Amino acid sequence: MITGLSTIALSIASKSRVCLEFLDMPTQVVQYSSSIIRIGLHNCGSERLDESTLRLDVRDINNISRSITDEPVLNLSVDERRTVIVSWRTSLQPGQYTMYVWSIFDNDTSNIISSNFTVLPAPPVPPRPSISPPYEIVKIANISVVYPPRLNLTQDAEYIVLIKVINNGELDIHNLYLELESSEILTEVVFPEMQSVLELRKSVIFTTNLKVPKELRPGTYTIDWFVYSDEIDRNGKIIGEVRVLDIKEKAKELLLYYTDLLNDLKEEIDAAEREEKNITVVRQLFYETTKELEVSKELFRLTLYSASIEHLELVRLKIVQVVRALIFAEPIKKPLIFPALPMIPCMAWVIILIIVNSIVALFLNRKVHWIKIVVTMSIISLFVVLLARTDCIPWVIFSALTTILILMFLVLIEKLKKERPYLLRFRRW
Repeated sequence: MITGLSTIALSIASKSRVCLEFLDMPTQVVQYSSSIIRIGLHNCGSERLDESTLRLDVRDINNISRSITDEPVLNLSVDERRTVIVSWRTSLQPGQYTMYVWSIFDNDTSNIISSNFTVLPAPPVPPRPSISPPYEIVKIANISVVYPPRLNLTQDAEYIVLIKVINNGELDIHNLYLELESSEILTEVVFPEMQSVLELRKSVIFTTNLKVPKELRPGTYTIDWFVYSDEIDRNGKIIGEVRVLDIKEKAKELLLYYTDLLNDLKEEIDAAEREEKNITVVRQLFYETTKELEVSKELFRLTLYSASIEHLELVRLKIVQVVRALIFAEPIKKPLIFPALPMIPCMAWVIILIIVNSIVALFLNRKVHWIKIVVTMSIISLFVVLLARTDCIPWVIFSALTTILILMFLVLIEKLKKERPYLLRFRRW
């Protein structure tokens, strides 16, 4: 007799799991040198790992830990394979060691892999040659990188990010360029591709573009940046927080982002103006960009959120033009100014001009034509005007014209004496 029936439903519970393997592990390491270790990660479980830690534990022959290195691993999707590159510098004493590697996530650990290696003694350091001459100063190359360390991003959107490199060292930097890397967010360096020379105390702004895919899940993502040059390299990370927003919040977020970006760009333009660069074109392009941003804001106020987002694409392209014009802005050409002698008073300049012109007139009066004398006096007067102080120039010019007119009057009297003397006779009344 059947007294009852029961039904049992079985299901496989989701489980987090990471599988590890060594892709590149040296068997010999020189003391005080750096080695590259490549470890392959595979999310072989059934859950996405938003955050985990890869631990490298070096132990001696007595199984005592001598060195522990942790590397963060973010956003490892199900069945995703990833290579983690660790630059490891050893200061261990020469001998035999074992490196154990495992992954830590959600208070759980992965399988443990290990590899034996030998630490070789460091080669003897040769004596440093004496610096000749002793007063020679070694100049150092150095750069600073200004970038946003954290960004609020949303799905299916593009962002312009400005990364500024400043040469604050003692050498010019040559062949400077920027690279961006991210496994989830699309990155591109828009302009410039390379800066051939970055002079001392100068800066260059790299315009980059970030595109967040539509299907990217919310979470924290990393964008690595690398600055390379012939003299020095730098690297760092930008943390992007991707969120899901409705169309209104997305438009509002993008408008705020580009408003802040234009404010930062205005400070760069003002700094270029203080450096006496010709930024007339830059100001005009920046004005056009702000007007286009106002159009997007007006569309947002009219609740046309999709149109507002689409119009921001024009703002993004305009910003690239502004940065391009700012990089190519040249210094303002100053007119050639002769050195003035401010200690000499204006009356002294006038007296000097009258004396010099009088000497020239007396010396050349019998030797050359009077027109050549006038030309010579005019050249001397022009030279004195260039040397005089600004507030003295009107007086000097007046004195020059007076002496030239007096000369021409005297020349006229001489001609009348020779050719028409009767014109100089006065009738007595």
